[in-house]
Amino acid sequence: MAPILKMILAALSAALILTATGCQTPPAAVPPTATPEIEVPVAYPDYARRIIFSADGDLHVMHANGVGRQNLTPDTPSYETMPAWSPDGRFIAFVSDRAGNEDIYLAPASAPGDPAQQVAITQTPDQEHAPAWAPGGRQLAFAANENKSWGIYLVDLARNDYWPTDPALAGPLRRTYNLRTDHHPTWAADGSRLAYTSDQNGRWQVFQMQWDGSQQEAYPGSEALSGSTHPDWSPDMTRLAVAGLLNNNWDIYVIDAGDGRLHALTTHPAKDWGPRWSPDGEWIVFVSERSGNGDLYLARADGSEEWRLTDSLAVETFPDWEP
Repeated sequence: MAPILKMILAALSAALILTATGCQTPPAAVPPTATPEIEVPVAYPDYARRIIFSADGDLHVMHANGVGRQNLTPDTPSYETMPAWSPDGRFIAFVSDRAGNEDIYLAPASAPGDPAQQVAITQTPDQEHAPAWAPGGRQLAFAANENKSWGIYLVDLARNDYWPTDPALAGPLRRTYNLRTDHHPTWAADGSRLAYTSDQNGRWQVFQMQWDGSQQEAYPGSEALSGSTHPDWSPDMTRLAVAGLLNNNWDIYVIDAGDGRLHALTTHPAKDWGPRWSPDGEWIVFVSERSGNGDLYLARADGSEEWRLTDSLAVETFPDWEP
């Protein structure tokens, strides 16, 4: 086993033990930005947590008020995207084409751009996308294109056999077997369920299932939309944020878990997508194309306020919050 893989597995094991015993350690910080003393613009909320995202093939991080932006992978010739912060803040899972194919990688949050510290979780001739950490940090869910069929998979990070050649061995396990496309998995905070995007009914719609793949069903309330993608559960699991298509326009919607009632967070004529809840459940960051390319916006979960976080020629996509 590679030394860095041993380090990551050891750290994951330690984090699991600490979680089980009720102990906590502060998450390791990503490299410091050029502006450690933040001057918060008046228009932005005072929110100190950071957001990681993809921009033109690199991974970037910034504070949730839009300042302190830093490129984490400036020296890698490959294309990196779809980052996901581990629940303890120590690692970042992401997609990279460094081996000539889109695979899932893990790297320490302190040095995600160092190729020597990046570990390939998948190494197949197929494509793997959209890594999503289970709440305890032990498992990753992701989407994989196997034999021209996208399905949702789980991999146990506490094992050594990440991608065995014998499918009977314990490794990434396929949880959905639809003949069409299942993508963008996300976990409920208690680890019992996953929501994901599927077109099995002939249109994009959010589905949910138990973590073992059982009880697959359309998410209540999603049928009211002409299409829905990119689900993300609120930390208290009472609401689900989605990108929803209604009246030929994609906006951000929040669906109540109890009665399936829809609440429009955005109503802009441009495409809004990729919502992600903040850890405290107060904010939702999302991607909007209202400037002509992808930019990140931040809105209160009740829709009362909204701020633009990025304004550049780069295309910013796939945000995720620091835990």
